[in-house]
Formats: sequence, structure tokens, C-alpha cells
Amino acid sequence: MWYKQEGELVPFTAWPWMRTITRLSPQFKLDFKQLYGYFNKDYGWFYWDLQAMNELAKWTYETYGNSIEKIYFLFTQAARSLEELYLSTYDEKWQNLTIKDLLEKYSVIGVTHTKMWSTSLFIDSFDPGFDQEQIEKKTKEFSLTKEEATVLATPDGITYASERRLDFLQIILKFDAKLSVQHPEIKEHIKRYDYYQYSYAHPQRITVNQIEEEIKTAQKNIPNIKDEFTRLNSFQKEQQNKINEILKKHSLSQNPFYFFQTLTYWREHRKKVNMMGCYMLHRFLEVLELKSRIPKRFLEYLNYDEVKGLFSGKINKEILKKRYQETTLLRIQRRNYTLYSGLEAKEKRKELESQMLKNGDNQIRGTTACWGKVQGRVKVIRDRNDFVKFQQGDILVAGMTRPEHVPLLKKAAAIVTNEGGITCHAAIVSRELNIPCIIGTKVATEVLKDGDLVEVNANHGIVRKLS
Repeated sequence: MWYKQEGELVPFTAWPWMRTITRLSPQFKLDFKQLYGYFNKDYGWFYWDLQAMNELAKWTYETYGNSIEKIYFLFTQAARSLEELYLSTYDEKWQNLTIKDLLEKYSVIGVTHTKMWSTSLFIDSFDPGFDQEQIEKKTKEFSLTKEEATVLATPDGITYASERRLDFLQIILKFDAKLSVQHPEIKEHIKRYDYYQYSYAHPQRITVNQIEEEIKTAQKNIPNIKDEFTRLNSFQKEQQNKINEILKKHSLSQNPFYFFQTLTYWREHRKKVNMMGCYMLHRFLEVLELKSRIPKRFLEYLNYDEVKGLFSGKINKEILKKRYQETTLLRIQRRNYTLYSGLEAKEKRKELESQMLKNGDNQIRGTTACWGKVQGRVKVIRDRNDFVKFQQGDILVAGMTRPEHVPLLKKAAAIVTNEGGITCHAAIVSRELNIPCIIGTKVATEVLKDGDLVEVNANHGIVRKLS
């Protein structure tokens, strides 16, 4: 049986984590065993071995449930190396590098990026529901309400998109009318966060026009800006106070959900440095496009070990173009991978889909990430082209939310996803925004259609079609 994930991805930027499917750091005795990745243009579907995921989650919890700091420390070291690489290479002119130097730079990026994933990919093993099972057990064990359990499992840190916004607001309030896009602190701000709008498939740097508009809007609404700054800046303290109140109420000396609280924060930290890695990989492909004269959309179908072959004749434009146009499927198993394309790839994917668990047509069940009950019209969001159709009060339905979805999430009445456990992006943001959220439905994007009137009952983990 398979667990499916999907989203806007291309093979080249997904390889750093795909390579670690069977190559987790030595602290893990188990791994994911195998993975299938199916790619069509700039969209990808991933089929994980469900049994292997559950076994890895169970082993990790039993081994590190009371000592998660041991493995988190390894991740922070790897993450710091990736962040330092991003900052140290930011101002470099990569287009001036020789082919040899460019390939050496790619090697360094690849090694650093992959090491980060080898210490953190295990988090995804909890997505099918092992985390929720353990939280439900502890909720009963300590006589907690579901709302209290949610608070205890929520970290006191904000998302990196909110972190970026807080940094910007602090600069605005410090300089106010004296601020312009040429101000040294704004330039440093752009450097620190130029990656934050990136995704696996779409590079989107912070533009001068974007910053100018953000500065103008902020300067016209200083009272609102102060309120927003206060809210974001006080989130950590307020969350800590909520946690302490619950612990005191139940006479608990420790947070029983500390392990999952840490995983939630860890996932957000991982997402931040991963986008720094994707930023550098997209930069590399942009220069590779100039030097090879092969369109970037085709280069995005390079496998990690084929880059050198681009300059020795082992891989060429026609091969990459075929993969891009006819779809590609990758199977990763035992530290090796097999590539299928065209009809063979489509048939293999059809076989994988036939082995998926199905859900009901009029009632969908999932895991509650944030409580509440609302009604609204569905908008299925698969990629950025769907953003324009989303309106205030719509129900956002997606495979999984990602940082680029945040502007939509702020307008959503509720969130429903196919994927994810309590540490996923949708869970984190829904709690930050306090809107109903149901995750891990597996089939929401297939069963629900644009315009469907639904009731999202996150108090019971049920989405029901009304019309």
C-alpha cells in the first residue's frame, strides 16, 4: 500500500531529499525502503511505502521519544552549513565561473543540501498518522481536552514567512519615512530572505517593485503595522504562557507532547533552509542554461548524477526534452534508481494508483489540525495558476499547503489537504491563523471539485458535501 504526496516539483530540485530515501544519517537503523516519483512538466506525485513509513515512525519514536535533542542537534549543524553556503554565495557572479568551477559549486551545494535532508527526512514518516495516534493516547492518559493537546503540540516559534514579515516590520518601525528600497537594512533584508517565495518548481526572488509597494503600504498604515508587529513579536511568549497554564492545571512537570512539538518546529526550520537550497539549485540551472544553451525547463529533468554528462555528450537536449514532454517516473530502491518515461511511466503510475486506499465520495475523513466548524465553497489549488480563482471565505483544498500558499490561507475559511501529519505546514499555519483545518484525507483533491458547498467539521475530522 502506498502513501501519496503531490505538488509543484521538478526532479532536479527534489533529488536532494529523494537521494536520502535509503540514506538517512547513521543514527537511524531503518529507512523508507523505496519511493516512486512521477513528474509531468512542473508537477510531481510521490508514492511512499506505507508500511516502511509506519515502521520508521514507530522506531524513531521508541528510540528518540525522550531524547529528540540528540538528532535535532545533528540537523541544526547541517542546516547551519546550508544557510552559510546560501549567504556566502549570494553576491557571487556564477555566470562568470568556468564549467569546472560551476560543477564544483554544484557538488558542494548537493552534498550540503543532501546532508541536511539525511538528518530530517524521517519526519515525513509520521505523516500517515502515527503522530496522531500517539497524541490521542497521551491526551487520554493525561485527561487533556483536544484543544489543550493542540496547544501543547504547537511550537512557540512562528513560520519563516512570518519571521520574514516580522523582520521587515521591525525595519519599517525603526526608520519609517526615511526608508527606501536602497536603504542598507532593506538590502540586507532582501539578502536574508530572497528565497522565501521559492518553491521546488518556481524561482521567485524578491523584486524591487514588490519591496517598494510593501514599504509604501506599510508607511500609510503605521498603526496597523504596530499591531501586526506586536502580534507576531509576542507570539512566542503568549504560546509559552498557554503551555505553562495547561501544564500547571494538570500538575505536569513536562510537556507530554514535547517530541511532536519539536518535530513541528523542526519541519518548519527544514522548509526554510530547504528553500535556500532550492534557491541555489535554481541559480545553478539558470547559469547551466546559458552555458549549455538548453532551456531550463528541460534541464530541470536532469538527474543528480547526469550534470557532468551534459558536457561530455552522455546526456543531451533531446533526452531531457523527451522526459519533460512525455512524463517521467523514477523508482528509488536500495540506493539505486530506475527511470521510466512516456507510456511506460504512465502505465506504472496507473498501477500505483490502483493500489491506493480510497475514501468516501460524499464524506471525507482526515485528521484535525486546528478545531472549528465552517461551511464554504471549495477551491482546489494544485499550482500557482489556481491562485487567481481563490476568494475570501473559500475552502482551500490541496494536496498539501506550502509557503507560497500563505496569502491564500489568510483568506481561507478552512483548509483541507490530502497529506500531512500534525507537524505539516497546513497544521502549523492553521494554528497560527486559528482557522479549521483537516489534514491527511488522502483523496480530497480527487473527490471535491471547485464550487462544491461543503461543511468542514474539524471538531470531528469530517468534510461533508452539502451540494
